Amino acid sequence: MRCAKVVLVLLLATSWVISVNAQVYVPASVAGFRLVAVPGDAINVPARLRRYVPKGNVLRAEFRTRLVPSGEMIYLYDDGEEIFPRIYLGALRDGRNFKLLDGGITGIEGFLLVRLDKGKNGLAVAYHTGEDSADTEFVIFAASGDSYKRIFYEPTMEGQMQIVPSSPLAFRLWSAAPEFDPKDLDHSCVWCRHRFRIQTYAWDGRNFRLTNNPLTSFCRKTPVLAKSPG
Repeated sequence: MRCAKVVLVLLLATSWVISVNAQVYVPASVAGFRLVAVPGDAINVPARLRRYVPKGNVLRAEFRTRLVPSGEMIYLYDDGEEIFPRIYLGALRDGRNFKLLDGGITGIEGFLLVRLDKGKNGLAVAYHTGEDSADTEFVIFAASGDSYKRIFYEPTMEGQMQIVPSSPLAFRLWSAAPEFDPKDLDHSCVWCRHRFRIQTYAWDGRNFRLTNNPLTSFCRKTPVLAKSPG
C-alpha cells in the first residue's frame, strides 16, 4: 500500500473541501459544517464566556456547533504559557458549562464537525500531549442526554485521520507502527521512516466499529488532515 500524498486538505464528501492552516484561526462553512484550525493569537473574550475563562488565561477560539438541535458554543483557552501551555476545551449550552478537555494537553491540531448519520453530529478533535508533537490523540464528542460524552478515542504516533465520504460516517486512522522499525538504532527514531497501521472505523449507530487494519510499506510521516487517497 502506498503512502498518502502530503496534502493539507480534508475531503469530506463530493465538493466539501477546506484548506487547513494550523497557524491561523480559519472558520469556514462547508455544507453546514465548519473546520477550525488553531489560532496563533489571542482573541477577545466575549461577555458570554468571561465567567468561564479564568483571569490571566487566553481565549484562542470560539465557534458554534449543533451537537444538539439548539446548538452550543465551543471554546478553547489556555494559561498563556508559550512553552507547553495547559489547554482547556469547553462547551457552553443554554447557560450551562461543560468541560470537554481539561488541561492535560500541550497542543491542539484542529477541530472538525462531522455528521455521524442523519440527525446526529459529532465534534472531532486532534491534539497532542507530548513535547515533540509526535503523538496525536483523536477524540470525537457527541451529545448524550443533557451532557456530552466521548464516543471515540485513540492515541497515535504521527497520526492522521482521513474522512471517508460515506453515510454513516467512516474514517481511516493512521498510526506509525514502531515495532516494525529496523533494529539498527541509527535508522529507528520518532521521525524516521515507519510502517503505518491504517485502521478503518465505521459508525454503526451506537459505536465506531473497526472494519480494516492493514499495514503500509515504510514511508514518511503523513499529515494530520488529508484527503482520502484514491
